[in-house]
Amino acid sequence: MLIKKIQEQVVKAPNNVAVKVMDEEYTYLWLDNNSSRISNQISSRLRNSKSSVIIGLLFEHGVDMISSILGTLKSGSIYVPLSPKYPQQRLQYILQNSGASYVLTNNANIHLAKSLISDIEQIINIDDDFTSLVEVGNRICNQAYILYTSGSTGQPKGVLQTQENVYHFCINWATLFQITSADRLTLFSSFCHDGSAQDVFTALLYGATLYPCDVMERNESLNLKEFIINEKITIWHSVPSLFNFF
Repeated sequence: MLIKKIQEQVVKAPNNVAVKVMDEEYTYLWLDNNSSRISNQISSRLRNSKSSVIIGLLFEHGVDMISSILGTLKSGSIYVPLSPKYPQQRLQYILQNSGASYVLTNNANIHLAKSLISDIEQIINIDDDFTSLVEVGNRICNQAYILYTSGSTGQPKGVLQTQENVYHFCINWATLFQITSADRLTLFSSFCHDGSAQDVFTALLYGATLYPCDVMERNESLNLKEFIINEKITIWHSVPSLFNFF
């Protein structure tokens, strides 16, 4: 459901900017092509699987994670976001508890991925050359992702979210704020938190531009006021603590 609706924006305005990170701009067409390539990489490993598979996504806060989210959904799989900033023990727990079959990552995080799982065949590197076209088959998955709680009251617990719930929630949010393709949305939340899914899918469903910004990584040098003015941000979404700081 989510992919089909997002691809309507690709057809409608392929050259519109979907994601902007620092000075790099990525169009809807580029994002669609890149996520399809990633989907093919995943599908090449799932040739004999007719049911949905859980994929751990190990990426920094940026366009690789967004491309991989879309690519995972295109392959008929469920994604589990993994932050490279998490302690290794927590990452290993999430992988084991979720039942993830593979870890999808890039060159920047490949060494961390190899430290988390012993079988290198379970690692898919999106930076590897891959141009083959692979049939997805009959893998139809209504689930979107699994996010884990903080574990402050015990072991972290995984919460499974369906594509239908995500879609309707984004529609309601976009209707409330009248979001259109002319909007520019912040993406401050970690991909391991629900707020990021709200930002990513709402922006892409409506043809808007998404601005991933890792405030914790750039806390000392990032001027939020200049960022908002220079990028002409129209929709700010963050936790109260960041907004109070601003």
